Amino acid sequence: MECLHGFRVHLFFACVLCMSVAGCGESDGPAEQAGKAIDQAIEKTTEVMR
Repeated sequence: MECLHGFRVHLFFACVLCMSVAGCGESDGPAEQAGKAIDQAIEKTTEVMR
């Protein structure tokens, strides 16, 4: 039973590694783009107010 537990742990970490590597090449989604646009707008308004 201990051997099966070790296998599960290794399988879990292998899955986590694969998911993190697969997500590296993705472009920004619509929510991320909207957030960046809001951040830029806030920066512009704070620069104008100074």
